[in-house]
Amino acid sequence: MDTSCSYRVGSLALLSPPFEVEPVLDETPSWATSTEFRKAVSTTLKDANVHVYHHWVVQQFRPGHDTKDAPLTLSIESDISLEGQYACWKTGFEKLRHLLDATGLKEMLIEIIDRKATDVRFRPFYTFPLLDVHSDAFLAVDTVMREFGVKHPFKIPTIVITARDAEDTIWKQDIIPRLRGSLPPGMDIDILYASALSWEPSESSEHSDTPLIAQRPGEESMYGTIMDNYSKVVRMGASVGLEEPANSTHSATVGAEIILRDSTGYETICGLTSNHVLAKNSGLICQNHPNGQYLSPDHQLCREGRASAKYMVDGPIYAQGKECLEKSSAQYALLNANPDRHFGTVWATSGFRIGDCTGCSHTRELESLTAAMAKDANSFNTETQGHKLGFGLDWALIKLDANRELSWKIPLYSKLRFTYLHITQFTHIQENKSYKVAKKGRTTGWTSGTISQIGSIVKLRPDNTNAVPADLRDQFGDATIVRAFSILHDDKREDFMKGGDSGSCVLLNEASDKPNFVGLLFASNPCTRASYMIPMDLVIRDIEHVTGQTVTQPTFVEYADRFD
Repeated sequence: MDTSCSYRVGSLALLSPPFEVEPVLDETPSWATSTEFRKAVSTTLKDANVHVYHHWVVQQFRPGHDTKDAPLTLSIESDISLEGQYACWKTGFEKLRHLLDATGLKEMLIEIIDRKATDVRFRPFYTFPLLDVHSDAFLAVDTVMREFGVKHPFKIPTIVITARDAEDTIWKQDIIPRLRGSLPPGMDIDILYASALSWEPSESSEHSDTPLIAQRPGEESMYGTIMDNYSKVVRMGASVGLEEPANSTHSATVGAEIILRDSTGYETICGLTSNHVLAKNSGLICQNHPNGQYLSPDHQLCREGRASAKYMVDGPIYAQGKECLEKSSAQYALLNANPDRHFGTVWATSGFRIGDCTGCSHTRELESLTAAMAKDANSFNTETQGHKLGFGLDWALIKLDANRELSWKIPLYSKLRFTYLHITQFTHIQENKSYKVAKKGRTTGWTSGTISQIGSIVKLRPDNTNAVPADLRDQFGDATIVRAFSILHDDKREDFMKGGDSGSCVLLNEASDKPNFVGLLFASNPCTRASYMIPMDLVIRDIEHVTGQTVTQPTFVEYADRFD
């Protein structure tokens, strides 16, 4: 923020907290909300060559304070990254000040902001774990809003490093002070201890202490009954794991339906989940296949259907489900008869790899996505002084048996903005923006949250202290650092995902008759409650690359066209 001037130029998202912003109408002079006023403001900004996204009259106030004491502010959203904009902002301010003074609005403040400035100013910190942090024990780097105070709480944007050696003096005496000195004003940095990330496949016998959200009459439970584990119709959020070895209890979530078409027009229907639950030490899908390589449908293991997947039964709602079943003798009899839980066979996997779009096949529907990727280069691989810093790939496709079918109709759920709709689309999102999202997982059911405008950095390790199984040393070496979209639960006390929710697909949570996938969950951080997501466009493109086939469902749609 330029504090030497009589006006304010900065980033609302970064430098204004702990302020809240509310648009105002009743308190605003009628002329200030008229069409003539808006035209006058627009013309003034255009004459000053200010790039404008939006302008409105707001009140900014601290949480807990009365808004009646907050002054009116003419807030203009712009783009400081454009050449010469800072000088244009100064000129624009002077012209706007004359306009407001001449129209009797001398008390109205003026603010020109760039909401993306948080991400732009944080971007250099993407490199610091690679270049400055020499600890082998850090697990993740997240950027969160930390809340302080009780009666009048305020928030500070904070970079949080999660590490296994957080108590080591090198952090407090060297690394943290050095990094804090390089931070933008208004930000802080801290370190927390954790032994591992929540990436490990969930034990199917795990029970949740979280009560069902749906406790009110007329509100549908976010979980199904235990019969969902034997249903012919596979639904979003179903629990899945390997049949062999017989004692394997690790499970993940079936997140989406993927339909692929080969060159002859033949279609294959698969369920999408995470690769790591299939590659766990206790249940390797192929002992002689390196985890750093993908499995294509042509591989002998997939071609012969030797890796079978099944419904996992003893999920977190086993007790509730059993109680429900006892009310239905027919269902309970079926349960006691040990019904077939065979789900399908592993058809293709990503292996543990860094996302690389080179060589991917392109469908007509994805041509516009290719252009979007070129325009938004930050969404895919980058090279930082020789270090590859890209998204990790962690997906698997399970080919359904002939007696199973997929249904991706979203059930009624009061906290989501869509109900009873089929999900047939995915879209491309940007890293420097926030999005309201939701997901259904086998452990936590439906949860809603927000994708942060600042991504996270996750360090995958090949030992038992973190996410990656020990047999991945040939692929990752000592450690591999990957980028990920970061999602936080709408309730700051809750987790957007937990163990077993890996493989859940993330949806935009918006009022639309055409819901859109945007990503695939693969891990979370119990310290910061951040959940990590791989962008869906990268997943789909890699599926096409590995299988050599065209994904016909879901189909790609431009973000701007998602409602059409």
